[in-house]
Amino acid sequence: MKRIKFPKPVRTKISFYRMKKQLAAGTEKLGKGYFAFVYTHKRKHNTVIKIGLCGSIDKVGTSPHNDGYLAFLKKTQRYPKNPFFPKVHSIKLYKHVNRFDRSTFYYVIEMEKLVRFFDVKRRSPLLKKWFKIYDTDEMDSYTLKPSNMKGVFAKQAAKVVRSLFEQFHIDIHEDNYMWRVTNQKSPQLVITDPAA
Repeated sequence: MKRIKFPKPVRTKISFYRMKKQLAAGTEKLGKGYFAFVYTHKRKHNTVIKIGLCGSIDKVGTSPHNDGYLAFLKKTQRYPKNPFFPKVHSIKLYKHVNRFDRSTFYYVIEMEKLVRFFDVKRRSPLLKKWFKIYDTDEMDSYTLKPSNMKGVFAKQAAKVVRSLFEQFHIDIHEDNYMWRVTNQKSPQLVITDPAA
């Protein structure tokens, strides 16, 4: 994975919702969260496009500086060969100012296409290897198991995730980790969005 330079926000007349509609045209929606949507790429088979509003839970769209996902991606750029992190191809930041002079920040990211395992029998042993699972009222929440985070890459991943929790909320659950299918015996865990 090559290092990606984080750009400064570019001022645009295109709102987040209009950009999302343009990116979604002729593609398949693969996933969505509270602030972001993921679509297939129109021309690149193994690439997806993620578009999301910058900000935190209580300040959506306000600034790229208080965004847990962008903070995570910045930290992963220090470790471009780490297989626990997604391979990002490009990042674009936008600042849209509406007619009432209110600014909204959003990002458009091209990254590798990863997979989710819906087969519980196949997924369960992989989850137990890497995560301690907490059952909450709303959903299962996960933390990385430090005892299994052995090896240089695993320790780097654990360090990055831990460092995010000084500023952001923990947000590791089934929608925020995925798997890279490799020609090895088992798929590679990829942490995609651990902080909110």
